Amino acid sequence: MAQWFPPLREYHPRFMLVRLLIQTRRKYTAPIDKLHDDCLLEIFRILRPVTPPNPLYSGEVYSQALMIESLRAVCKRWNFVIDSRPSFWNVIFLGINHGYSIERSLRFMRRSGTAPLHIYLRGGLTDAPIGPGLQQFANLMRNLQQAFPRISSLQLSEPDLEICRLFWGAANPVATSTGSPFHIAMESLTHLSLHIPGQNYTHQQLIELLRQAPRLRSLYLAEILKEDNRTYSTVSLPHLQLLRLVKSRIRILGSLEVPPRATVEVHFPHQFPRRDQSARDEIIEEFLPPSFSQSKAVFLAVVEGESPLPMLSMRHEDTPAGRHCYIRLVLRDHPYADINSPFRLATDAVKDSKHVETIHLDIRFILLPGSLVRWLAGFPNLRTLTLSGAHISHILIDLLFAEGNCLPQLEVISLKGACSIQVASLLERCLAARARGKHPVKLEHII
Repeated sequence: MAQWFPPLREYHPRFMLVRLLIQTRRKYTAPIDKLHDDCLLEIFRILRPVTPPNPLYSGEVYSQALMIESLRAVCKRWNFVIDSRPSFWNVIFLGINHGYSIERSLRFMRRSGTAPLHIYLRGGLTDAPIGPGLQQFANLMRNLQQAFPRISSLQLSEPDLEICRLFWGAANPVATSTGSPFHIAMESLTHLSLHIPGQNYTHQQLIELLRQAPRLRSLYLAEILKEDNRTYSTVSLPHLQLLRLVKSRIRILGSLEVPPRATVEVHFPHQFPRRDQSARDEIIEEFLPPSFSQSKAVFLAVVEGESPLPMLSMRHEDTPAGRHCYIRLVLRDHPYADINSPFRLATDAVKDSKHVETIHLDIRFILLPGSLVRWLAGFPNLRTLTLSGAHISHILIDLLFAEGNCLPQLEVISLKGACSIQVASLLERCLAARARGKHPVKLEHII
């Protein structure tokens, strides 16, 4: 049998397991042939295209789908056993401009039976094949429409207007809650991801699509950038647990009614203003909901990544102890990497807040372009400071040599990592002096 898995992933555990299964099956009277069908299914279930917790594209999930087809081709018995489980075929990746993707999607659709579907669709009708493949694509679209009641998660990536209309209104450019032919059919949808950079939608269409999916638990909106000053009705999403905005303006939030405990996550654009404070303020105003500034605890992680492009994301969630804000900044030490601009944006996003009482700093990047102590001083009610990561000594040194008492309400410093002996000695002296000045700070070492 030819080597079918990508060479670069040869040593991935799942690929190694597939290779072991195929090699074992080749042996005469292989022990695996003595297993009951249910035992075989348990083994295959490890490799099946398990639905990810969100409808974002996952290369690993796609690879798992190919693995199942390869195992099915080993022998008649494996073919029968795998075909007996529709749930092995319910994750469908459809790239409209790829003929083989259309053929595979048709096969998966037939074999999925009545199982809930998880659809990843990329492209628009303008990418559809011409000639002999057009009829096959038309059959797939008809099957997809008939399967609407089974769709549990859906991702639309770079669709054109016709694909948009397929899901939120067939005849009219703007569907209504009473006139949409898919109003009931979309009620099984629990995860929805929309990436529409071409702006092939109206604000009202987006609202009506969400109104057709009242059971949504997660919603991801990417590059929703349209400027529209008109006022629209709101849509209630009572079951929503996670709302992710990827390079999307926050104006859409004015049309959404979500539970107070829903987690809100924001991914900023990769283009960061360099030295223009007003430009940074404009990005924060357009892309970051004001609710982040009401957090009682802030978690800032600065880590090193592989790409020279910086990445900044934030999320907040409500807990019994109050709202928590999580800021994650990924930087890389690279000659062409801009690390200063995203660092300034990350520290400007939540600052000068009287609500914050706890800050956690996880520093795993050695070349911080600025001091975090000045940022910490903007939280006058800060009482607990937790430090972790490989480079906490840099934060402590800046804190020890800060002018005056920059953190007047600080009560606890928790260290979740080791610092140098010299820094530890200086810290003890500083805390002793602070205790003599009747502003004691408790030092905790957390292993």
